[in-house]
Amino acid sequence: LRSKRPHKKKVTFRLGERSDKNGLFRIRDWQDKDVQRWLQLMVLPMTYEMWAFPFRLALGIPSTSTLIWSLDLTCDAFFWFDGVVSITTAIPANSEHDDIISDFSGIVKFFLFRKFPLELLPSFLYLVATPICASLLHSSCSSGFLLSSSQAKEENPEDLMRACLGDWAIWVWWLSTLFRVGPRTRRLSKYFEAMESDLNVSIGMLQLFKYSMIIFMTAHWVGCIYFFIARLQGLDNSTWVGRLEVMLPTYNSHTAPIATQYVLCMYRGLAALTVAYASSMPDNPWEILFTFIVIMVQVWQVGVILGAIINYTVERDP
Repeated sequence: LRSKRPHKKKVTFRLGERSDKNGLFRIRDWQDKDVQRWLQLMVLPMTYEMWAFPFRLALGIPSTSTLIWSLDLTCDAFFWFDGVVSITTAIPANSEHDDIISDFSGIVKFFLFRKFPLELLPSFLYLVATPICASLLHSSCSSGFLLSSSQAKEENPEDLMRACLGDWAIWVWWLSTLFRVGPRTRRLSKYFEAMESDLNVSIGMLQLFKYSMIIFMTAHWVGCIYFFIARLQGLDNSTWVGRLEVMLPTYNSHTAPIATQYVLCMYRGLAALTVAYASSMPDNPWEILFTFIVIMVQVWQVGVILGAIINYTVERDP
């Protein structure tokens, strides 16, 4: 299937390789093959950040001994190396600035005032806040929720679940994660927009990947936020998680492993976005309010996907 796209003539401006006055840095063209490959690779950490934020809300606590902390460090390493790539790569003209920035001083100025505050500073704040909040939380709580398996065997997860939510440290930690997801999600969206206008990219494969990711991420976000709402209420019987304990006698919301909890999050998200309304009815006022938002998201998602399908099946290139 092919979409109807206007005829465009690709014009490439090559800057070549140039050095600054001291000959220490080499400014690369933004269309350099190595730079383009790196930008493609950066899709992975940007996608991970979109996935990790709601996961932290639903199933996370500040800790430096969990798998997600190791993944966060890996993700941030990508972004810090991306900063190094940025200060050695020319910046093309876009909606934010009309001229090409190809001199080293201009690139550094752009990096310090735009890229660093949005993409790297929140990473630094999160890396500092996590061990501090973990230490404060550990000292104020006598047990833990969703910690390592060795800790879970010795401690009562339900006690920490209630104690953590009453401690300001975990709310500070959640706030520090919020500053990470916004700029990185915006950058990922802009990357897809740029790829859609690239004549060398298969628009069909790009759209297939894009809408598949939209479906998965929407279900992931919806399911995790539903679990977060239940978590704020202590996972009691007035929540959908508490009702699952009645439906599934072998399930215990306070002792189930993270993998099981996440499967339930995805189940809840997919059920809320499909016709499985009977199994996803809200159980309390907070869930009802969030369900209003979910219904609007569902309508938007169906409209976007159907619009894309109609575009590829009805409109064809001449």
